[in-house]
Amino acid sequence: MLMRIGKMKPAVGKAMEQEAHTAEFADLIRHSCDMAAGKKHSVFEIPNQIYPDKKDLLPDYLYKFFPCNADTILALKAQNLYFSDPGSFNDAYDCKVLIDREYFLAMQILEDAEILSGSGIITQEDIRHLKEDPSYMKTFRFPGSYNYRQKSRALGKDFSSRITDRVRVCCFANITQEHLSVCTEMWGHYAGAQKGFCVRYDLKKAKEEKDPIQKIINEYILGALWPCHYGSSPVIIPRVSSYNYACGRPLSAAQTSSLEKSILKTFTGKSAVWKYENEWRMILDSALVEKSGRMLHFPYADRIYLAPSIPRTYRDALVSSAGELGSAIYKCHMDHQKYKYDYDEINIPQYLDYMALDRESVITEMKED
Repeated sequence: MLMRIGKMKPAVGKAMEQEAHTAEFADLIRHSCDMAAGKKHSVFEIPNQIYPDKKDLLPDYLYKFFPCNADTILALKAQNLYFSDPGSFNDAYDCKVLIDREYFLAMQILEDAEILSGSGIITQEDIRHLKEDPSYMKTFRFPGSYNYRQKSRALGKDFSSRITDRVRVCCFANITQEHLSVCTEMWGHYAGAQKGFCVRYDLKKAKEEKDPIQKIINEYILGALWPCHYGSSPVIIPRVSSYNYACGRPLSAAQTSSLEKSILKTFTGKSAVWKYENEWRMILDSALVEKSGRMLHFPYADRIYLAPSIPRTYRDALVSSAGELGSAIYKCHMDHQKYKYDYDEINIPQYLDYMALDRESVITEMKED
């Protein structure tokens, strides 16, 4: 059965809605980071406390693409979400924690300024330049400056690693069925080169969960959802708070909140070339998910879409899984008149009967041989 795609909203209305939505989330980010700083927590540790303010801002559905392998099939059957280490992402800028390297270097030198000046290695004029403009270090050299550069690089690298190691991420696309039809790039990038599958998750159902245990899990998962923002330049972590944090020095509540905001924006910021994905991310403190093998139960897969070139073995496994989960399942095929995919719904009982007959015929042939 071919799915019918609903009409899209007028472009102007959709743009205005998106702008208002972006402003609401900007306010929520400020509020959430201020609250986390006040509680002396990371914003990624308390998503359940953020969830009540976020609940009405979440989309009704999110889509997630998967390559076909044993791990993805088993996770779907178990109705689990896997949270990845952001350091493993293939975009060099994605979740890259960037600092003001010249500031780190200048601060390392200024901490020894009295000794260096007293030894005649640097002048008071050099010290003044470093205090006024750390970018002075781009061209400033002196005997022993290489050692300071190595030390500041190690400090910055350690800071970035500590921040990245704090979180685990699960990525989704906030798209429509029509977008799923025409956005063949995402099938190529994330669904095993057109040989994987895509799952639609029903967030409306997740928000209405009655089971007390699953409800608690959902408050963490849904509270950890953030939309990505797209631009032409990456986020640079504020220089003073990042340096003090790297050196293990205490931060004020304002500095902590500023640091948390920039870290959250780092993990949700992407180049504008990826804007078509309209990505959303669940970002949780690594300690919360590592205990469960980076898996969290989220039983809301209501539709499964199979890529055009999915191998028969995986197609059979996913149809069988869809029957067990009570999910609808669709097979994509190319529209030869337009650059888009069409979807035919698979009749699960009929398909399973066909699989059984096919197995019986194979077994019969093997016995006859």
